[in-house]
Amino acid sequence: MDSLLKKNLKIENYMTDKEKIDDGNWANCYICELVFNRKRETKRYCYYCKKGICEGEHGTFQGQKFAICLVCYNMHKVKDN
Repeated sequence: MDSLLKKNLKIENYMTDKEKIDDGNWANCYICELVFNRKRETKRYCYYCKKGICEGEHGTFQGQKFAICLVCYNMHKVKDN
């Protein structure tokens, strides 16, 4: 879908961060927004929740396959134990 059309229809408000990034746009790190009340743009997203995350600070990369945010990492770590 054309970016201009998305803006006119305000569809991008309903897109996941993964969809925004896959479409070539930047997403905000959701942890930076919620915890520190700042906007930090990123092109990385969590494999599980599909939300934007800062590379290295609020996400970890498992063998360069995919990224996991700190929240999902801790949830899945607890489930595995």
